Amino acid sequence: MNNNSLSGTIPSTLQHCNQLVVIDLSCNKLSGAIPRWFGRRLSVLQVLSLRSNNFTGAIPQQLFLIPSLQVLNLAHNNLFGSLPPSFGKFTSMMASQNTNKSAPLYGGSIYYLESVIITAKDIELQFTTMLSIVTSIDLSNNNLSGDIPTEITNLHGLHFLNLSMNHFSGNILDKISLMSQLESLDLSKNNLSGRISLSISALYSLSILNLSYNNLIGKIPTGSQLQTFTNLSYIDNPEPCGEPLQIKCPGDNPTIDNGVAKEKDMHEDDEYGRIWYFIGFALGFVFGFWGFLGAVMIKRSTRIKYILIIDRICGWFMYMQSKFSLK
Repeated sequence: MNNNSLSGTIPSTLQHCNQLVVIDLSCNKLSGAIPRWFGRRLSVLQVLSLRSNNFTGAIPQQLFLIPSLQVLNLAHNNLFGSLPPSFGKFTSMMASQNTNKSAPLYGGSIYYLESVIITAKDIELQFTTMLSIVTSIDLSNNNLSGDIPTEITNLHGLHFLNLSMNHFSGNILDKISLMSQLESLDLSKNNLSGRISLSISALYSLSILNLSYNNLIGKIPTGSQLQTFTNLSYIDNPEPCGEPLQIKCPGDNPTIDNGVAKEKDMHEDDEYGRIWYFIGFALGFVFGFWGFLGAVMIKRSTRIKYILIIDRICGWFMYMQSKFSLK
């Protein structure tokens, strides 16, 4: 029933349809709160998509009571409040799915072709025959706030996580590496702060990463898959550094930096040594020359003695020159 003009609230009589496997009411004009009875009455639900409506209020904690839920899409609504810690208890997202399963979600139906659209970094991915192995949570473009609960790292089998365009604060989870199946992680346009968790480098399946438009600082972690991302994954953060950005981190290449520093110090020492050499030479010349000249000019007897000495020296040079010329 997606992509219509349905309005009003979700009727409570829907809870009697307790064998529903897929509910897709996305892209309508539905409003009100998300019913709490979803968790208690729709126990076999695997896909719940309420994307692009006008739902308000907090996300019901009771949703985790649906053990088979694989795809939860509440994006583009007006939901507020914090993300319930109970979101770390979705049973079907806590373990890797069986990749051999390719049958439709509801094998008894000959008219329903399984299909769901998952948005990752502004790219819409449509899953059909392989939907049975997809796990996804998309809460983007709401008014959710507070810290991202650490319990969400219990979802070891989650493939897609999109919490972008909200007001989440605090740090990126240190134990995010436990979500080893993550292929797409979008935390952009929030109020996250602190350093980028080093554990992100352990997400070897990650192919899409967006941490832009936050308040993150420090060195970007390195890892084989992280080197494939561009600077667009980190733009509009105040002080990130390291590859793929052009901003070098303090302390990078310490050996080279130390060598440059030492060479600079040696160059400065040579400059200072040269300056002091000329200063010493100038002072020696001034004191030597003016000391001699002062002594000669001031005292007459000294002046006569110097003149006689110079005369004898000149006479000796003339005598030696004449002697060698005769030979």
